[in-house]
Amino acid sequence: MGVTSGQMVCALLWISLLLQGDPPSAPTPNGTGGMPPRLPDLPVAIYTDLKQVLDQARPHSVLLSVEQYEALLERLQKLEKQNPDRKPFFLNACRITGQVTPAGPSRLLADVQLSLEFRTTEKDLILPLGLKGARLTKALLDGEPPVWVSGGEGLALHLREPKAYRLVLHVQPTVTPIGQEYRLLIENLPQAAITTLDLVVPSRATNAQVIGSGPIRIEATEDNRSRLRSDALGVLTQLDLRWQKEGTEGPGRQVIVQAETQAAIDESALESESRVRIEVAEGSLDQVTFGLAGEITRVQVDSEGTND
Repeated sequence: MGVTSGQMVCALLWISLLLQGDPPSAPTPNGTGGMPPRLPDLPVAIYTDLKQVLDQARPHSVLLSVEQYEALLERLQKLEKQNPDRKPFFLNACRITGQVTPAGPSRLLADVQLSLEFRTTEKDLILPLGLKGARLTKALLDGEPPVWVSGGEGLALHLREPKAYRLVLHVQPTVTPIGQEYRLLIENLPQAAITTLDLVVPSRATNAQVIGSGPIRIEATEDNRSRLRSDALGVLTQLDLRWQKEGTEGPGRQVIVQAETQAAIDESALESESRVRIEVAEGSLDQVTFGLAGEITRVQVDSEGTND
């Protein structure tokens, strides 16, 4: 059926469907003139009688001319192209290097470099990187400042030409002490087929691991520091790195102490009996130290369930 500019198109177009639905597909050409180039997966009715349109239009429907309808479709195409969520991208490699240095008596500062390698096959591609909330200190795309665009859930790049790229980002992630552990966290990490790690931390380290990947190698350096390394971390959505300082107890020790005291007073002295129960629920406990007041003249200690 041919449609001229005088005919009207009544389409039930919901804004949420326009922004969230899959891209409409173009119909097979039938040789008729004036047909809109593509129809969305929405109810569409073609009318030649304006009165019939008004009589049958439902509440919340939108009345469009052919020209307005085609313009709306063109605008939708542009929005789909600009929306980075519609073009998921997988990087070839994400190489993580850097160092952690002391910034105070109990504070560590991390300076990390993310070297991202990837290839594009389309012009004017919007590449979402993630890294929402990351503290960037420097960014270079093939040695030049990149063109950033709004990415919704983090950073996004505008890549004009299809080719191989290398993006270098300098970030300062937080290093948090958790018990006897240290934790370095980078959330929303760009996903890559190859993810490697080479990070230098202060002091001798032990029990280093990346959550979601497993234990990693620890190499001692000549200046009494440690290099945490891995050539294959796998595909990660975040870097959650944890390690311990050598010589510290492992995390998770739990000791339960229960005490009961009875006392008797006569004319010359106070006699008391205290029962203390110490249960090591997790980990180990090498010794227990008690402090006594200086006025105590006689002490007797009996123990059960100990080595001495």
